[in-house]
Amino acid sequence: MARILGRLWCALARSAGRIIVGIVVAAALAGCATSVNSLTTAEIETINIQSVDIKYTPGARIWWGTAEREYAATVAPPPAPKVKPTTEIKSVPGDSDSDAYRELMSTPEAKAYVREKLARMLKERLDRNVLPEYRGGTRPVRLEIEIKRFHIPSALQRIALGGSPGLLATAVLRDAATGKELARDERGAAAYAGNGIIGVAVDQAFDDLEDRVIDRYAANVSEWLAGT
Repeated sequence: MARILGRLWCALARSAGRIIVGIVVAAALAGCATSVNSLTTAEIETINIQSVDIKYTPGARIWWGTAEREYAATVAPPPAPKVKPTTEIKSVPGDSDSDAYRELMSTPEAKAYVREKLARMLKERLDRNVLPEYRGGTRPVRLEIEIKRFHIPSALQRIALGGSPGLLATAVLRDAATGKELARDERGAAAYAGNGIIGVAVDQAFDDLEDRVIDRYAANVSEWLAGT
């Protein structure tokens, strides 16, 4: 028991930096509510969103263990002397604090995989739940989403300290012909997550945390475009 508790404590200590940042992100999401939509109701009815462009700020930070483990499970390390043995990599795909795991996830390929997965999920939500309402107008526009933060707290964090999933991004609506900014929304989105041992256990019966917060952000974009 002492050994198990010791390992749990060490894991918490190594994760402290990411946990603290996650708490800061949650606070930022709660405080950021900047929304500007200068279009009138009549003008909104004329827009036709022709494309959605999702990108990341240069310093964008993502904490998403599920996507990381998904990538780690599909990649075998290249046969180079400095790379950890394949068996070692395979033994830790779920241990986000091991040196081998962090080394793997720090590669450009791993980061690209996680970012592309997030962008794809967000675009699917917008295409399905938002854009159909803005396809019939005569004024071509494009929607740009720039992601700054995406945080999905691990079960360990939620048991020990609590936490909620959050997405912080800037949405901009531009005239497709001139590039003129028509509206801007910098509000973030957060979603509920069960905390504590019982909360985390019960929470498994519901949608994944990433689905909840992405759905919430898409709903925010829809409300912003509608001027509500």
